[in-house]
Amino acid sequence: MCLSGDSGFSAPRGPGREREQEEKREQEEGREQDEESDERDAPTVSGDRALQALQAMENASAAMRMLATAVERAQDVVLITESEPVDLPGPRILYVNDAFEKMTGYSRDEVLGRTPRLLQGPESDRAALDRIRTALKQWKPVREELINYRKDGSKFWVELSMVPIADENGWYTHWVSIQRETTEQNVIRTQLADSEARLRTLTESIPQLLWTASPAGECEYVSQTCADFLGVEPKDCLGMGWGEFIHPRDRAETYALWRQAIETGGTFISEYRLRRRDGRYLWFLHRAAPRRGMNGQIVEWIGTSTDIAVQKQAEESLRQSEKLAVAGRLASTLSHEINNPLEGLTNLLYLIEGNESLDAAAREYLGMAQEQLRRVSEATTQSLRFHRQADRASARRISEIVDALLNANRPRMEARSIVVRRRYEGDTILQCLAGEMRQALGNVINNAVEALAPRGLLWVRVRRSLEWGHGFRLGVRVSIADNGPGIAEADLPRIFEPFFTTKGVTGTGLGLWITRGIVERHHGSICVRSCTRPGRSGTVVVLFFPYEPPSDLG
Repeated sequence: MCLSGDSGFSAPRGPGREREQEEKREQEEGREQDEESDERDAPTVSGDRALQALQAMENASAAMRMLATAVERAQDVVLITESEPVDLPGPRILYVNDAFEKMTGYSRDEVLGRTPRLLQGPESDRAALDRIRTALKQWKPVREELINYRKDGSKFWVELSMVPIADENGWYTHWVSIQRETTEQNVIRTQLADSEARLRTLTESIPQLLWTASPAGECEYVSQTCADFLGVEPKDCLGMGWGEFIHPRDRAETYALWRQAIETGGTFISEYRLRRRDGRYLWFLHRAAPRRGMNGQIVEWIGTSTDIAVQKQAEESLRQSEKLAVAGRLASTLSHEINNPLEGLTNLLYLIEGNESLDAAAREYLGMAQEQLRRVSEATTQSLRFHRQADRASARRISEIVDALLNANRPRMEARSIVVRRRYEGDTILQCLAGEMRQALGNVINNAVEALAPRGLLWVRVRRSLEWGHGFRLGVRVSIADNGPGIAEADLPRIFEPFFTTKGVTGTGLGLWITRGIVERHHGSICVRSCTRPGRSGTVVVLFFPYEPPSDLG
């Protein structure tokens, strides 16, 4: 007999071969008769040749005994069945070795003549059994791993390999199955899979972003949480792709620190901003430590990135509070020192006003000087109390306040040929703190004038309006627009922060911060829209003040 796989004799059993087998048997019988006739006519075999033949038979018998002993004592199960039937009740078991009895708990007498299906149970993999059945029908070798059951009902994992056995004529007569128990390996695999799943869950549930890098510093892994934060697939961060998500201003310093850590093998620690999936940059504290192998060489870098945006905001708020405290003390000191000279100027202007020799033009200029002096006095009073004005609310026409502010800026605008377009609609009388209202609107108008280039346009519109954002409210809406260069999109979220300015050294960064405070004190709202696109650039500031005065205005 010989083992047959996919190659070799592959003709299956079937009705079409019966006649062919009969013809072969007839031919064999004819040859045997011819050989018997030849033997009668041949001389007697010599004694030496007979001895050699006997020795060969003994050697073959010894080899067979050794093979049988090896199969019996093998650690793996050896099971031989008939070749058919494949379908129920299945092929009968003709032989099992000692290992089968140890593995299954069945004795030879209990399984000989029965089908191997007696080892199957509820958790035996049906898909694997179907693949085995298909291979048996096609007379092909098959290897599978599945759950079997012992005699006592306990289950165990087994890896089996089955090959068909063919006779010298290529006729498949038996199946030989080699089986090895793999329960321990499967337990280890299951535990390893559970550990990996647990580690993956732990990795994705902690607030830090996790990542690893090669000894050369190229990213090899990022957690799904990290990829989700960035709004990309994990593969987009591999290699040096992670650098694309660093704020451009932080990139050079970060690369330098990372290269230094790679060269020295020291811990990498850096604070830099990462771009979130919505395009906003947030501050993170990044740390990476090398993991070394048995030889002391770096195997990989294990890194974490911790969100410190709230901490950064708290630090910035503390710095701003300190600045505001210093500014408050400075403003209080300056206003106190300025008030005395202002009183003298006020008295002098009053005396000049009583001079009957002044002509009409001089009296007009004198009135303007008194108005400006009054504004300076109000500003110093506000500085002394740091933006807490003591006067009571009164009815004021907002359009008149806007006109006064535009007239005050007229010399600057005329010098630069700035065109002003005004549009006032409806009743614009409002209960407000007039001084604060002048300061709020004046800050916005001054910003617009300073942003305009020569021959620029300034639009001012005052009208009655409705606001739906805070419920149905009637009030006055003031829109101030310019066609200046606009405010960068990245700067828009910060324009109301104290001490933030886009004017360089000429700006204090307090104007819009104070303006928003005044608007909120009047229970109003303020919004800013801006565009930096060439040919369509400009900024629009819209302020809304409700008619109903807040109770704290008096």
